[in-house]
Amino acid sequence: MAQTPSDNVWIGDLPPDLTTERLMAVFTAYGNITSARVNTPTQPGRKASALIRFATVDEATWVVQNLQGNMPEGLFEPIQCKFASTGSRDKGGGKGGGATAGGAGGAAK
Repeated sequence: MAQTPSDNVWIGDLPPDLTTERLMAVFTAYGNITSARVNTPTQPGRKASALIRFATVDEATWVVQNLQGNMPEGLFEPIQCKFASTGSRDKGGGKGGGATAGGAGGAAK
């Protein structure tokens, strides 16, 4: 399943103690960053993730195509890269929905 390219990239398998400053230092080598956020792990032993918005879709596409499963300069383990989801977390693509909370099919009040 191909992802729709965007300027927003999700990065996973990052060191748990990674700071936003270090994230920026590593990834500015690969493109112009307009915003970045590190998501620190909530449990010990887990890895951090980050969202990075690049200035162009082309820069973000290069990162996804070339750094996925590889080790960027300045990090010591391979990372995961993919285009960040846009919009809702629903992977179904919209329409329908069936009997969900507040949707059709629920018990009458």
